[in-house]
Amino acid sequence: MKTVLTISENEVVIDHKPTPIIIRAVLTVALLVCLLIPLLVTFFVLSTGDGFHIGILISYALFWGAGFYLLRVILWNNFGKEIISMSNGGLTYVADYRFFKDGLKTLDSQNLQAEIIHEDTMDNHVVRLKIYNDSDEIQTVLQSSLTDMEKMKEKINTRYNNR
Repeated sequence: MKTVLTISENEVVIDHKPTPIIIRAVLTVALLVCLLIPLLVTFFVLSTGDGFHIGILISYALFWGAGFYLLRVILWNNFGKEIISMSNGGLTYVADYRFFKDGLKTLDSQNLQAEIIHEDTMDNHVVRLKIYNDSDEIQTVLQSSLTDMEKMKEKINTRYNNR
């Protein structure tokens, strides 16, 4: 997955290009199936005269829960990006799905350090960034090239006066 790193004065955004259309289409069909199955079950159960029972509620909970998870995956594959905001008090990480945000995490600026995590895939060498202090840590999800992450690491280390 090709990533784009945007570095500004107080923010770093790691963005990626959308996944192939066939993958997004399969996920969208699976989402529609998850949304429609409980409705169809309700229709058929009520049309046979059996009445409303707990199994219908369970089917809604299971299939709509799976549907919500698939919605998150679809939105991440289309619009997902990671935003790291830097302030004097610390650093804030959020995963942006365009229509909602998730994974909000804040690190205090005291003893803040950044390091690069190397990961080899079948066709290339990619890295992720780990930012941590004495009490907590943040790891980026999106993989990027070594040069991009070195820039990001340098920005964080310079901002918070780390070596």
